[in-house]
Amino acid sequence: MKGILIPLVATGWLASFSVMAASPSPISPARMSATVKTLASDAFEGRAPGTAGEAKTVAYLIHRFRALGLEPAGDNGG
Repeated sequence: MKGILIPLVATGWLASFSVMAASPSPISPARMSATVKTLASDAFEGRAPGTAGEAKTVAYLIHRFRALGLEPAGDNGG
């Protein structure tokens, strides 16, 4: 459980921002709560590594990060 808590909180925090040209919008507790509730829902099947729940979680996070305008920073776009 502890292993998923930090990514959930970080994701909720990131999801609370809107993409703007100069600076992000203020943190929205409502948006943060909605994101955490989504990831904690039964639809994500526990999010355990190597499961369908993990694949759903990763897809959700990718979608949210793209919606924020974030791009991969790793080598070769990974």
